[in-house]
Amino acid sequence: MKLVLRNGEIKEVDTKHIFNNQYNTTDGHRVYDSEVQYIIDDIRLGEFYCSSVKQGTYEEVAKAIAEERAKINKCNECWWFHKRTLVKDGCSTERTREGNRETVIEKRVYDISCSYTPRYQVKCVHDIDETPKLFREVLDCFFCKYPQGIPDMRPLKQFMIDNAEKYGIVPYWGDGKLEMGHRLTHNKLFGSYKFETGPCSDYFDLSNTRNSFSFYIDVANKRFILIDSMGYEVVDKLTQHRCEYDYNTKQHKSYDEPIKNYDKFATWLWQIVDDFNAQKEEN
Repeated sequence: MKLVLRNGEIKEVDTKHIFNNQYNTTDGHRVYDSEVQYIIDDIRLGEFYCSSVKQGTYEEVAKAIAEERAKINKCNECWWFHKRTLVKDGCSTERTREGNRETVIEKRVYDISCSYTPRYQVKCVHDIDETPKLFREVLDCFFCKYPQGIPDMRPLKQFMIDNAEKYGIVPYWGDGKLEMGHRLTHNKLFGSYKFETGPCSDYFDLSNTRNSFSFYIDVANKRFILIDSMGYEVVDKLTQHRCEYDYNTKQHKSYDEPIKNYDKFATWLWQIVDDFNAQKEEN
């Protein structure tokens, strides 16, 4: 399993522990999804199973689950078997005196029991009700959904440049050029939001003074692939989080809603995507 990074490097993955959005490499580094272009021989796409106790083949995970369940009620071998309860009836105090010296021997008896079950009000920690499950079906993994990697936005950018007058694409700077190596933008704001694409970035940006979205576009499904410091998130709309206080219920409620003027921006963008897809079909 190898990572092809966006900077062109190739890293070998240490597959001892597999995660959904980050990777340990054999040279001792931690790599996040946001640094990855695509993955070679991603074992998560195949018959790779997982549970709370094991990752691996179906047989390996099933065996580990059976071994865990075999520990049920074998309390003396369990780390959680350490709760100490004083047994008052078993305690005693013995005093002896030699001249002016008194010796007190106090004997305390404790009952050792499980500290897990009473604390969490559940059954034995080893009594797991699991079966091996495919990793890609259990965990939200971007590269499991997009095994081809993040999409190449250069053809779409070039399409925008070739049809700049139709879509209102202009150089970001007054003395700039309508070329791939230059910063580009739209000639109008979408409300307070400004659309742009940088000369070095391989994605698009939409931002105002409060919110900023960096994204790729899944042109086949007309969806946004948001990028942040950790990785990618596939969404249908660009939204912002809201939190309000309800004076009737005296509780806070939170929700996501589309950004202002989203419909205006989406109408413009998806028209470009539709025209781009139509051109590809013609060619």
